[in-house]
Amino acid sequence: MSKLRLLKISNVDLLEDLKYLSNELRFLEWDGYPSNSLPSTFQVRKRFELNLYHNKIKYLWKGMKSNFHSKNLVILEMHNSNIEEPWSGVQQLDNLKTIDLWGSKHLIRCPNFLGTPNLESLRLGMCKSLIGIPQSIQHLNKLESLDIQGCESITSIPDCSSLKSLKEIYLNGCSKLERLPELPNNVRGLSLIDIPIEELPLALEDLCRLNFLGLDDCSRLKSLPSNVRKWKSLNLLSLNNCSKIDKFPDDIGTLESLTKIEAAGTAIREVPSSISYLKSLRSLSFSRCKGEDGVGLLLPTLLGFHSLSSLYLSDCGITELPDNIGCLTSLERLYLDRNNFESIPESIINLSNLKFLDISYCQRIKVLPKFRYWTYLSAVNCTSLEELSCPSFHSDIFAIDSALLSQSIGANFINCFKLNRNLLNNFVNDTLLNIQSLAASVKRRSHHQVYKGAPLSVRMCYPESEIPECFNIRSSGSSINVNLPPDWSDYNFLCFALCVVVSIPDPDHQCDQYRAYESGHSRVNYKCNIKSKDGDRRVELYGNPLSLGDHDSLFWVPYSGPDYIRSNHVINGFGFHFLRELCDNEFSFQFYVTNRKGSIIEHCKVEKCAVHLMFGLHFETSDECEEEDGPYLEESDEEDEPRPMRLNDECEEENEQHLEESDEEGKPHTKRMKHIK
Repeated sequence: MSKLRLLKISNVDLLEDLKYLSNELRFLEWDGYPSNSLPSTFQVRKRFELNLYHNKIKYLWKGMKSNFHSKNLVILEMHNSNIEEPWSGVQQLDNLKTIDLWGSKHLIRCPNFLGTPNLESLRLGMCKSLIGIPQSIQHLNKLESLDIQGCESITSIPDCSSLKSLKEIYLNGCSKLERLPELPNNVRGLSLIDIPIEELPLALEDLCRLNFLGLDDCSRLKSLPSNVRKWKSLNLLSLNNCSKIDKFPDDIGTLESLTKIEAAGTAIREVPSSISYLKSLRSLSFSRCKGEDGVGLLLPTLLGFHSLSSLYLSDCGITELPDNIGCLTSLERLYLDRNNFESIPESIINLSNLKFLDISYCQRIKVLPKFRYWTYLSAVNCTSLEELSCPSFHSDIFAIDSALLSQSIGANFINCFKLNRNLLNNFVNDTLLNIQSLAASVKRRSHHQVYKGAPLSVRMCYPESEIPECFNIRSSGSSINVNLPPDWSDYNFLCFALCVVVSIPDPDHQCDQYRAYESGHSRVNYKCNIKSKDGDRRVELYGNPLSLGDHDSLFWVPYSGPDYIRSNHVINGFGFHFLRELCDNEFSFQFYVTNRKGSIIEHCKVEKCAVHLMFGLHFETSDECEEEDGPYLEESDEEDEPRPMRLNDECEEENEQHLEESDEEGKPHTKRMKHIK
């Protein structure tokens, strides 16, 4: 193996120290390297990359008499090693570009950098025994990245103003660092999270190329620089949990490149009006910004935020929302939970791009206005909520962000006990109609291979002890059998809609087994047994023929803590991903409740369960598809526009009766849409 050039080994123990390595090696990666040093005969003849993770090395080579040609070393990576000092004295490492000793908890001293003139990246993060950085770092004229985050023993850092190539510096968690080093003006990223500084140096105002400034959890920091006009390149400003910062600089509105501001948990009580001049701002967070006296956050006029897509105003003590909230036409995610307002302005109907709305724990709100569109609504513990409008989903579901779809779409009304039952029933029925339309659209596009996204799912939860009337196949208990109608595949079966009634016990229930479960949220799971066409039965899981969403889960529900479910709740789930060609007409579902660890919670019962079969309209089997409208559909002779089938069938037998009638008349023509009643 004298000509070996590349060697990768993982977790291999040796009975004695390694005696030989090929001198032709160009790359060595050894996870769990077992020896205390490299072989003394190791003579690297060409440029060489060394990656030794989780190793036992205390020093790279024994003594200065080693024949190791260190000048050929280009990359040195030794994560989580036992090394105390890479080398002593000056080693001529002219080709060395990267030193990465991340997590080496025994590292006490940095090496001398006088022999590393071409070093570009120095990573010493989480080296908790490291006591200092040598003055020789000032000679690293090509250094671009310095990472010493989590170095809890470092008290000071040498002046870095001469490092003209330095672009990013990470000092997070340096808990004994009370003063920042001088920095060059070309720094672009500065992360100072959780360090005990009380003020920022004035020189920071001159960082004209600064792109990112992270100051999260700097609980002693009192203010930002008063003049930030030179931060024209700043893209992200993060001040979360800087509890003593009570205002922004007056000229923050001049930062034309700023796209994200995070100021959650600060002492800011009023948002400056100049912030509305930030035309590029896409995300704004002031969650938990409220006075101890209960005075809520004062919001500026919302005019001007034309690019804002995410707004976080959770737990801000807000008693009234601005009437012009509807002018945020680009808004997609809106967090208003844990506030004190009684109503939402009707102008919210103008938020045509809204996909996620959280009003949980807004315990004074009584009426939800009509929304043009939404993807997910969370209204947990809105204990005064009485009225809500019927839902509207995007007519073009494929315009919705795929990441949101993967989390499911729907509504969560846990512990909303005052909801008007008639309005709630209308909400459920209209949701079913929307789901059927979405399912048909997904089906058409999947057939023509236009839609290739993740399986869609819709979920809904609300307080109730009875299964909705539209679910016509029912069972007491936690399991149910389903027999599809004969020739079901000829009638454009779309998907199953599943429904369960879940009872959660009082969290003070005296039961050792119950107490043993981890506090938090439980998950209502299902298991589906499908009879395949060859007669075998098998369990179908996520990604196979049938799935209602994430890991076969209908819904996450709280079973302990302040937001536990306080009565029986109905949970509906609708899934669209179904491969008919693999399946026969017999199915069974079993439902159960687990905690975060996957253990079944015996005292969380599925009292009832039900299934609703969703059928759609027949469509052509053309190989072509319009880009905007999906597959070609032919209109019915009876109506100008197709309408969804009737959903509230009285029972499964009625479905079968209609199917039999269709058989007597002949099967529907595949070139013409028919309503299956």
